[in-house]
Parts: sequence; structure tokens; C-alpha cells
Amino acid sequence: MVYRGGRGQKAPYETVMVRCPLPVKQEVELLIETYKRCTAQGISFSLDSLPQVQQNSPSPAFAEAIELLEEALTLKANAGGAIKAQIRGAIALLKGE
Repeated sequence: MVYRGGRGQKAPYETVMVRCPLPVKQEVELLIETYKRCTAQGISFSLDSLPQVQQNSPSPAFAEAIELLEEALTLKANAGGAIKAQIRGAIALLKGE
């Protein structure tokens, strides 16, 4: 039996409401479900036992966007149109357009 809490039942662990970004919602829900199953089975749960997210080098689009923004920093202060064009280019790269 997986303890869920609520509905008149108290979970055997302390709980708190948390907001998470929508892109990671499924992963967070999976982590919560794994914790609940481990707790219900009496298994010790540790984040160290889970696979770690690999920190890879930035994607080519991300690196190119950074380069565009750095170039925009070197433009003259009165080159507003050119600066905006560089920023738009960086945003397009990050969005994948």
C-alpha cells in the first residue's frame, strides 16, 4: 500500500506544497512516487541512489546565442537597432527557430 495522505489519512512523513516548472513536472511526480513506494516498503530512500543528471556542455544553439549577446555588448550605445537585432537573433536561437 502506498501512503498518499489526504482523504482522512495522514501520511507517515511530513509534507509541504511545492510549485515546480511545468517542463519538469513529470520527473518530479516520478520522484515523489518513488519516494512513496520506498517508504511504504520500508526501503531507505536517498537522492544519491538515483541517476544523476549529467551536466553536458551547452548546446550549439545556446553557445551561439551567448556569442550573439556578447557581440551586442560591444556595439555603441546609440546602435539600438543593431543591439535589438542581436538580441532577437539570440532569442530565436534559444527558442529553436
